[in-house]
Amino acid sequence: MNILLNYLPVDKGGGLQNAVNFWRASLKNSEDSWFALARKESSIVNLEQNSNHKIVSLNVPKSYILRLIYDQITINYYAKKFNIDVIFTIVGPGPLISPFTKINGWHDAFMVYPESKAWRNFPLKSRISLKIKYQYTKLVLKQADKISVQTEIMKKRMIDIAKIDEKKVFITPNGINTFTNDDYLSKKHEKDFLKIKDKIKLLLLAEPAPHKNFEYLFEIAKLIKNKTNKSFFENTQKIKEIVFVVSIDENSNDLAKNFIKKVLKEGLEQFFLFIGKVEHREIKSIYNKIDAVFLPTLLESFSANYAEAIFFKKPIFTSDLDFAKEICGEFAIYFNPFNPLDGLKKLLDFYNSSEIQKRYFEKIESYSVKYPNWDEKFNRYYQEIKSLKN
Repeated sequence: MNILLNYLPVDKGGGLQNAVNFWRASLKNSEDSWFALARKESSIVNLEQNSNHKIVSLNVPKSYILRLIYDQITINYYAKKFNIDVIFTIVGPGPLISPFTKINGWHDAFMVYPESKAWRNFPLKSRISLKIKYQYTKLVLKQADKISVQTEIMKKRMIDIAKIDEKKVFITPNGINTFTNDDYLSKKHEKDFLKIKDKIKLLLLAEPAPHKNFEYLFEIAKLIKNKTNKSFFENTQKIKEIVFVVSIDENSNDLAKNFIKKVLKEGLEQFFLFIGKVEHREIKSIYNKIDAVFLPTLLESFSANYAEAIFFKKPIFTSDLDFAKEICGEFAIYFNPFNPLDGLKKLLDFYNSSEIQKRYFEKIESYSVKYPNWDEKFNRYYQEIKSLKN
């Protein structure tokens, strides 16, 4: 088979990790020919290639409208050039009109959560723009031959909300990152963690976005500093020294820069450690340094933070919402993501009780992670790809 991997929608974050991991797994397959289309500035273009695995580096327009036209022409051009049997877009929409067989991975929850309060965090103009984009995306997905999602909830919502044919949708659970065996930590991050070695370290491995709910961390820090809720603080036990370890710095994006400025302006820096970008090969060392994962997210299709936290036997404090419950089950401590006092209470209940901690760690230690590794994930995708060969 000749398989075209459309990596043009891939920019950063989980999508990039998935693309890299899939390509590395595909290198073990020599029965077929694999061609990847990637952005010129992407780290994908530096990945290993061989006689059966070729990466084409392309300049992608930044305008969304131009991108639609560009993708339509470019993807079909290379599919024809390489005599492609299947086009696989691992995340995001591919071409709307194409004579080729297509598989799409779809992991953007916003399209199928129209009721989510995360939408309120977008300016009106952005909300309108996104609604239009998702209408286009639904047209693309309805014409795909297969669609991969990561959870049962996403499958159900794709069928009920996006009106996708149930026969087209298959589930490929997210897996454990291929970098989890690396024992690397940068000198900078070694120094960072030395500053907070005696504090409870709560990891948020994400950048600010409308659904990530960073303000929740800010409000918890304010609560602790100012003790504004007197009745709560009079009746609670001693507040442990906590610090949110966040993978941003002032160079991450404008939202990150503004968030850091706000923290400094309010004098809350003692509750935060901004470590900046974390390399993939640092994942294991970072998790070994922290005490728990704290994720007040309002919307996810699947967060790798959940799978990684369970894999590394770390407590998960996260939002009491359906997507989190499907992935984390009994291994998370859930809080109301709209009430910072509830999040703080759950933290204090846990860290002020050795008995609660003991029961939690006994439970998670006995649990064997059931998420697939990337060889297994690749094989799941590959079986679906092969099933569509004419």
